[in-house]
Amino acid sequence: MYDIISNRKKMFSLKIIKFKKDKGNKYKIYLDNDLIIDLYDDVIVKYNLISNKVINNKLFEEITTYNTFLDGYYKAIKLINKRLRTKKEIENYLAKQNINKKDIDKIIDLLEKDSYLNQDLYIKSYINDQYNLTLNGPIKIKKDLNNLGINNNIDEYLNIYNWNDRIDKIINKKIKLNNKLSNNALKTKILNDIIYMGYEKEVIEKKLSIIEVNDKDILVKELNKIKNKYEKKYKDNELYYRVTNFLYKKGFNIDDIKRYYDEN
Repeated sequence: MYDIISNRKKMFSLKIIKFKKDKGNKYKIYLDNDLIIDLYDDVIVKYNLISNKVINNKLFEEITTYNTFLDGYYKAIKLINKRLRTKKEIENYLAKQNINKKDIDKIIDLLEKDSYLNQDLYIKSYINDQYNLTLNGPIKIKKDLNNLGINNNIDEYLNIYNWNDRIDKIINKKIKLNNKLSNNALKTKILNDIIYMGYEKEVIEKKLSIIEVNDKDILVKELNKIKNKYEKKYKDNELYYRVTNFLYKKGFNIDDIKRYYDEN
C-alpha cells in the first residue's frame, strides 16, 4: 500500500476516483491526488467507501490502520491453511511480519473466535503424524509440543497410542540389522538410541533385560578378523591376550571368546 500517512497533516480530504479489483480480496483505490492504495474488500464494506467517496484525515487513518490489521489476520489464515498452527507459532510469525503487539493480540482473539486456533485438534493431529510418520516417542513429542507453547491435554492424546509395541518393533528391527556388535554392546546402543527417540529408560531396560542376542556368528567373524590382523605382530600367548582383550572390550563374553578362540 502506498504510504501517505506521514503526509496526512497536509491533507484535508481525499476523493476516491475509482476502484479496481486486484488479486484475491483486495482492491486498488485511486484517489484524486494521483495516489493509489490497496485495501481489502472488508475495509471498503466496513467504511462504506462505495457510497462515501470522500475521506478526511481521521477516516483515512482509521481505514489504513484497520487494513493493516486485516493484512496480518489474512496472512495468519494463509499460514494456518498450509497446516495447523499453535498460538505461539502465529504470534512469532506475525511479529516477524512487523505486526505490532496490540494487533497481534487482536488477531489471535479473532482467530480463536473464528475457530482457526483449535488446540485440541492441533495436539491430536500433531501426535497422530508423529506416530505414523516418525519413530519419535512420547517424551520427545511432549517436549516438542511444550516448545510450541502447548502444555495442557497432551498426555490424554499420547495415551491413545501403544508405545510399548512401538518399542518392541524398534528393538527387533535393530537386532535384525545388527552384524557387528556383541550382545552387551548392542543392548547399550539400542538403549541409548531409543532413549534419544523419546521413550522411557526404565521401560526400554526392562524389555532388553529379557532379550538375549545370539552373537556367536558375529563373535567368530570379529575374532578371525582381529586374529588375522594381530598375528602379523604377535605370537602365541601374546596374540591370545591381545585378541581376547580386544574382543572383551567390545562387549563379548570372555568364556565365549576363549572357547571360540581355541576352536578357530
